[in-house]
Amino acid sequence: MNNFSGYIPRKCSYTRQLITASDCDSIQLSINNKLSNGKNEAKILLVICGNLRRQGKSDGIINELIEKADQL
Repeated sequence: MNNFSGYIPRKCSYTRQLITASDCDSIQLSINNKLSNGKNEAKILLVICGNLRRQGKSDGIINELIEKADQL
């Protein structure tokens, strides 16, 4: 018998803390990088916890994580 409950916990991309099911302030962003020929190169998946959003730090953190992903 399969014990899969359907809930897969996520981790914050910045703090690496587990995001609980009750964290309604958290966000998940999926960003596509496009090449000059119009094809998708890679997809960046960012998860930001509600605590960082409440502190007003999410804009700077998202910019930092995107810049770090572009350097890879």
